[in-house]
Amino acid sequence: GFQAGDELGLFAYGEKSTWVIVAEVGADWIRTEEPISGAFDTADFASLVNYFPLIRATDVVNVTIDGLTLDGNFDLSSNQWKITGGGLIQFDGVETSTIRNMTIMNAPATGVLLAGGKDNLVENITVTRSRGHGIVLDEEIDSTVRNSVSSWNGYQISAENGDGILVNGSSNLVIENNVTEYNRRHGLHMGGDLTRGGRWTQNESRYNGTFGIFFCWNNFDVRVDGNTFAQNEVGGLGGLGAGGPFADRFNMVIDNIATGNGVFGIEISGGSDNTIAGNDFRDNGSQAMIVNGDH
Repeated sequence: GFQAGDELGLFAYGEKSTWVIVAEVGADWIRTEEPISGAFDTADFASLVNYFPLIRATDVVNVTIDGLTLDGNFDLSSNQWKITGGGLIQFDGVETSTIRNMTIMNAPATGVLLAGGKDNLVENITVTRSRGHGIVLDEEIDSTVRNSVSSWNGYQISAENGDGILVNGSSNLVIENNVTEYNRRHGLHMGGDLTRGGRWTQNESRYNGTFGIFFCWNNFDVRVDGNTFAQNEVGGLGGLGAGGPFADRFNMVIDNIATGNGVFGIEISGGSDNTIAGNDFRDNGSQAMIVNGDH
């Protein structure tokens, strides 16, 4: 059903997504108006699909998106594609901008994606039923997500998706007063790639498919305090020290509550120089804390 003039998305696992305009369609080929940037290998499950951001901003400052409802109209019964990319709202290289008072639902990929920007604010939004993740911050600096709800994300897709709020390779972010619930994988996820600094505080992460919050791959100097991790299928907090050449170091996990989780309150897999103090672990499946290896 592709036609000249259509905008199409190109995705492949581990690659940055891009969008192209169709110039001409043949029997078994498509020519685009501009050359395709990047490599999209079929071995990495590359897909050419007719979905794209409803709001996109690139390399601008002082944008405010306020008071809208966005419905991606994605059929949740579909499982045609195994990977996703992009967001219904996507900011690339955007600074000092705000997304607030929004409802975002049925995204065929991610609900909100901020990448390569700084000093941005996501506030008082609801993201639900995204096929990928709810809210993603990738290589952002000094940005904030607060007073928001991200739920029921990651269905009809592989287990590599489905976080309520995911952060990758970012610095000094504030993630506060959010609710992440009923997501397929983690409620809150520090995806790593040298995530440095910042604070995750006063969040409630509950009823998620694996962990309430998950550390992963080289997180440094992050403070996790005053959160509640409840009724998650595996654990309250997991993955601390799980991977990377340096693992997780100099982080603080203090004054959190982990209760009613399926297996344990907190899992420590390695890392070093982390502080874990003042937490309340109660009524978890088999044990309050599990420690694997040095830490």
